[in-house]
Amino acid sequence: MSLFTRTKLTRTELARGRDLRYIDTGIPEDPAESLAEAIRRIKKAGWGFKTRADTYNGRKYSITWRKLVALSANWDKYTTIQKASILWHELVHIRQRQHLGHSRFVSRWLLSPFGRWSLETPAYRQSLSAYEVMSRGKFHGTDYADEKVVSMRKDYILGRIDKDQYVRETTAIFYSARMKTAA
Repeated sequence: MSLFTRTKLTRTELARGRDLRYIDTGIPEDPAESLAEAIRRIKKAGWGFKTRADTYNGRKYSITWRKLVALSANWDKYTTIQKASILWHELVHIRQRQHLGHSRFVSRWLLSPFGRWSLETPAYRQSLSAYEVMSRGKFHGTDYADEKVVSMRKDYILGRIDKDQYVRETTAIFYSARMKTAA
């Protein structure tokens, strides 16, 4: 079955989505410290920062591109916890790029909803973990996880993936992050 007719994530794609090698542990509980640590790690990896003025489909996203973390146009409106969580998410993409190389990362992300899912799911797992750690149990990660499962499907154009499989697998990965953080 070709990439253009199939609807199911393969075992390889599922394994990539569950891959923990890009995930950080030891995220500081204090939001300001967590943000500072994420910034330090990004800079140590040789990446810089720039604030974007553009939007995508009317929404403002932060992205990694080449050796730059392009921060959302509304970055200054985010709380410290939101900023830190976003940067921990982007750190996952930096590690994925380092491991895969720029061309393989970009082609996986651009050419296939299956590849895009396998790159974004670990990054959102990381941001969920960061939220959980920094909120010290006050944050209800289930709401965030459930909302992200729904919004990721639309935001990253993942509609070709079988909805039942997508929801089941993405939810399981997000909730495993929550369980691991709570332990």
